[in-house]
Amino acid sequence: MSLNRNEKAAVVADVSAQVARSQTLALAEYRGLTVEHLNKLRVDARAKGVYLHVLKNTLARRAVTGTPFEVAAGSMSGPLIYGFSEDAVAAAKVIADFARGNDKLVIKAGAYGGKALDANGVKALAAIPSREVLLSQVAGLLKSPVQRIAADLHDHIGQALVLIKLRLRELQSEAIFAGQEETIGEVLLLLEQTIRYTRDLTGTISPPVLYELGLEHGLDEGRERPVIDRLVDAVAEGEMEHGADALEGQLPPHSVSHPRTRACPPEILRMMM
Repeated sequence: MSLNRNEKAAVVADVSAQVARSQTLALAEYRGLTVEHLNKLRVDARAKGVYLHVLKNTLARRAVTGTPFEVAAGSMSGPLIYGFSEDAVAAAKVIADFARGNDKLVIKAGAYGGKALDANGVKALAAIPSREVLLSQVAGLLKSPVQRIAADLHDHIGQALVLIKLRLRELQSEAIFAGQEETIGEVLLLLEQTIRYTRDLTGTISPPVLYELGLEHGLDEGRERPVIDRLVDAVAEGEMEHGADALEGQLPPHSVSHPRTRACPPEILRMMM
């Protein structure tokens, strides 16, 4: 059944809205798939936040014109099902996972970040772990000796210095130290400088943004592109077959995590911050 002009405009508007908020497009030929199979695929896609629809190719090309997905327009021919996702890998993963169990769904092409992907590129993109899994893997890699050093600086050396400072302030008022105020003042000044240096060093090797805003924001704050985007770029450019293989090499060198969750007297925390 053909669509009238208004119906076509509505379809283009709907797809354009999805295109505007998506990172990834995956295309697959569905020739031979039963209605039951298509419905199952749609249910899976919906559960994973993927916009999945059978579209007229002319309308799809019109919707992606002038967008980063226009690079895939040359592949928009034949009976295609279109998958768009805000997540960098979700669309590719939904289609690739379904295709592994049903050879009637044939991956054809895709696009990510203005780069065209062939069938192998879509499969490689699908092999990258999901965003949640990837962030978990990154968090595991960040548990390093540097993190332990930062924890020791903050939890032991830093707190010990603050306690010494507090005790010296108490001693200043005791009669036994009458006439030693200047000397004690010099020691307090030295302690203050050491505490400040320890605090700054802790922040340098364990950026506060990682535990204040979380790992994802921390990676962005460090002016590094999100790890998952860098892996996807590598897939799109054919630099690696499976994104997870190069995970460790893609990490920003300064990104070490240090959750400040350890018990500490409030007055000490206030002085250390």
